[in-house]
Amino acid sequence: MSRSSATENGGSAIRAVSGLVLFAAGLYVFYAGLREAFLIPRMSPTRLGFVSGMAVYLLAHRFIGTRDFFDTFTHELTHTIASMLSGGRPKEFLATDANGGHASLTRVNAFVVLAPYSVPLWALMGVLAFRLLLWVRAAPFILPFVTFYVGLSFMHHLLCQFYGARPYQTDLQRYGHIFSYGFIVFVNALVLGHIFLFTMYQKLTWSYFFVKIHFLLARDLASLSALFGGRAL
Repeated sequence: MSRSSATENGGSAIRAVSGLVLFAAGLYVFYAGLREAFLIPRMSPTRLGFVSGMAVYLLAHRFIGTRDFFDTFTHELTHTIASMLSGGRPKEFLATDANGGHASLTRVNAFVVLAPYSVPLWALMGVLAFRLLLWVRAAPFILPFVTFYVGLSFMHHLLCQFYGARPYQTDLQRYGHIFSYGFIVFVNALVLGHIFLFTMYQKLTWSYFFVKIHFLLARDLASLSALFGGRAL
């Protein structure tokens, strides 16, 4: 075996192991977010707006159809923004209804390639707008409309991944399916969990979800240690 082949195989193995770790971590983050979801108190106008937005988009998708050009545009735009955040710049941007899209970028890495499957671009913008309106003490009647939009875009992202994150996608093949799916599960669990909680709780701090995950992990590790008769980790 040549040195280059050995190096390539070694890199593939490292990515595969990293993908499995990310996948397991993503499932745990999803579990933590699900626990918080069941602790939500009574429905408020802003919470109702979020849930209604999700339901409306799902019904519109089912009975009217919501895919094609907008999904393609969002996909390529997310690639482009991720590249710019990584220090790159776009050279070409194309999004069409019938022939898909393409973004030619000066810098590409795993984050750039997998960003459209991991980062809910419109929902992220919506929740940032929501938190900004809370900070400036905007009129309360505006907030449910903003959370309705967050719910719409939240469901849009979920459905895009349901239909788009398939093994035949070249984006997912580039770094290997195991790493790609692990990355997608972990980032989605982390980002969507934050968006959901920031919409449900108006006074939530940015660090709350991380603190909650750390608390649950420490508790579960202590329980496992006690179960197997070892010392608490």
